[in-house]
Amino acid sequence: MDEDLDSVTEETSFQVNQKKILSLDHHRSTLGMGTLNAIYLGIADYIDYLCLAEMVDSIEVCNFKNLMFVDTDSLYALQIVPDPQTKKNIPKNSIKSLLDFLNHTVTREGYLLLRDWVRKPLAKLDLIKQRQIIVQCFSSESFKDNRKQIFKLLSQLKNPFRKIRRLRTNELLWNSWKSLLVFLSNSVQIAKLLRLYFGSLSIETSVDHKFTTLLEDDVFEFQKLSETILSIIELQSSAEEGKVRVLGGVDEEIDGLRVIYNDLESILQACTQALMSSHNQSFNTVYIPQLGFLISVDIADHASGAALEWDQVFATPSNAYYKCDKVQELDEKYGDIHTLINDREIEIIQGLQEEVLTYEAKILKVIDGLVELDCLCSLAEASASPNFNYPTLTNGLELQIKDGRHVLLESLSKVVVPNDAIYEEKERMIVLTGANFSGKSIFLSQVALNVVLAQIGCAIPASSAVIGIVDKLLTRISSRESLEKRQSTFAIDINQLSKCINLETERSLVIIDEFGKGSDSIDSPALLGGTLTYFASRSDCPRCILSTHFLELFRGNLIVDRVRSERVKFLCTQVVLTDGEAKAADITYLYRIVAGVCDNSHGIHCAKVCRIPSSIIARAEEIARKLDAGKDLVNEMTLLTAHEEQNYSIARDVVMKFLALDFSDSVLVTFDLSEFDAIF
Repeated sequence: MDEDLDSVTEETSFQVNQKKILSLDHHRSTLGMGTLNAIYLGIADYIDYLCLAEMVDSIEVCNFKNLMFVDTDSLYALQIVPDPQTKKNIPKNSIKSLLDFLNHTVTREGYLLLRDWVRKPLAKLDLIKQRQIIVQCFSSESFKDNRKQIFKLLSQLKNPFRKIRRLRTNELLWNSWKSLLVFLSNSVQIAKLLRLYFGSLSIETSVDHKFTTLLEDDVFEFQKLSETILSIIELQSSAEEGKVRVLGGVDEEIDGLRVIYNDLESILQACTQALMSSHNQSFNTVYIPQLGFLISVDIADHASGAALEWDQVFATPSNAYYKCDKVQELDEKYGDIHTLINDREIEIIQGLQEEVLTYEAKILKVIDGLVELDCLCSLAEASASPNFNYPTLTNGLELQIKDGRHVLLESLSKVVVPNDAIYEEKERMIVLTGANFSGKSIFLSQVALNVVLAQIGCAIPASSAVIGIVDKLLTRISSRESLEKRQSTFAIDINQLSKCINLETERSLVIIDEFGKGSDSIDSPALLGGTLTYFASRSDCPRCILSTHFLELFRGNLIVDRVRSERVKFLCTQVVLTDGEAKAADITYLYRIVAGVCDNSHGIHCAKVCRIPSSIIARAEEIARKLDAGKDLVNEMTLLTAHEEQNYSIARDVVMKFLALDFSDSVLVTFDLSEFDAIF
């Protein structure tokens, strides 16, 4: 990075104020230099070799202590945001992520802010409670109609936010002013709705919420500004021409010019008649903006070019245009009438712009408030879903979710089995085992998503919940393979596990789902067992949920005896087996989480469901029976079946009979083929 910075300095005269940079410690100095370099490379094409350091007042390290840490892999693995690797194959209106479920925003700015909130949930209790109170108010049944009305008013402001910000550039297009008028009107209407609602409640709104700007009296000054604009701009002609036009009666000079402009037809006819009385030719007098008054002569009718005393201005294939003394008199008397009107209108609109810009700070604050209001109403709309309830959040280490459901699964299926995720007093770990297809991964992501929802400030799909603030959400769930990573599947998995171990704190939530699928049957269970023991033995163990199919870890008390029983809870998914046998037709998944350790993953059943050929299934069942019986699999695989033994005996007898034939008699010229027939 330092070499790149030196090259940029030499080529573009980019200088950095060393006093500002060197005043930081070494780590921040390096980070600060890199940040300045990145900023400069982004704006180098737009500045005139300015010293970037003179544009920087201070360099500060951004602090994210009030936000939950969620890394990119976790965001995609838990489906908090859509995975760009699969997003192209997803129908537009389908709900495939938590962001999709929460997104009811009607403005682009609102969507971008909501996406930022979802990616960075809050991790400070006071901030979460403040947002939760507002979302709870907005999601109430009494505010439902107001919420719909707010969405309707905001939906009319999809593009105006960008256009309003362009007013400083002397924007004369009608669409920008129309957007401003809609913004002013809708802002006042929304402010009235909010004031009426909050006026009936004894709720104190926090100054940290930008939407509270709409509760201030200053917003109603927008009515005055709107009236001022409407008293100057003529709506119908502006809409027809796409350009701002000034109302009649606003300016005497424009009114006088318009009288002349509207009477141009008679002025042109009078000029034509006067010229034709002294010239025996056919022509017309015309007015062209910026060129003024001209004589138009048809070239086909006047091929001889009779009027030589006139100065030709320009010609088209069909007409030639001239200046003469008469039309020059009109130029001197009336001037470029159309341009004069436009110039005067520009002066008036610029004056109006200056008045609008006196409201600029307030307008920008209200825009920010409306964007936040769009997000809060979107969260409220999601929180108003059936059987959603607001959790109780604390600064402790609790995690007690009663009858929790998976928010995304519930949006796709009408029947979802609720499950509890409850840590008792000293419990810090949940080890989940169970059959394939029984809902282990759903349970893990369900807990994580409910925590994220709670710390965004939303209600969650559960009957009740008490959640201690989570500072980091760390996961080892799915392996997002990519050529850019240049790592094997197991290397990606082990790096994710390492991240969980190195970054966790006592307040973190660690989710590990089926670690070790990419390595052998010895190393993977050993690593998982070591990780489980490591977490359970720590006094500051984070809240962990692990799922695994390495059931051998829990046989013979290999792991159970090594961990403190009060720290670890063993759960499994519940299935019903008929006659105690794991045949495909005899397994019923209940999708319930119960206490205990599962004794079979029923993987062969999953293979049957996925339509693996029956011959493969039969062979797998045979091998599984041998393994369950404790037999040496290598020796067992070399044993012949009865059918194979019979074929072997037949082949051996044939070979022995063939070898018994005597071919040593040199006198023998011919051989009796019947002997071969007897053998074969």
